[in-house]
Amino acid sequence: MPKLPAIYGQNIPSVLGQQNVALTINHQIDNGQNMEKLIKALIEDHLVQLSHYIQMNQMTRTVLIDHTSMKADGYQVIIH
Repeated sequence: MPKLPAIYGQNIPSVLGQQNVALTINHQIDNGQNMEKLIKALIEDHLVQLSHYIQMNQMTRTVLIDHTSMKADGYQVIIH
């Protein structure tokens, strides 16, 4: 006698619903990982942009800001 499918005796829509839930969870995890990668890439891009204008010297504990270049490129510098 052949083996019956694993869903034998179960409500087929509920089995399909469980599969849909699993797919949805996996999709959400993938989206979460993709969102994390996107956020990291955006932060990296912003830091690269800022590094053109700002230099930090940990030894002398000074921050050098090229205010003139930032203004020329359309940025507004507010220090408080």
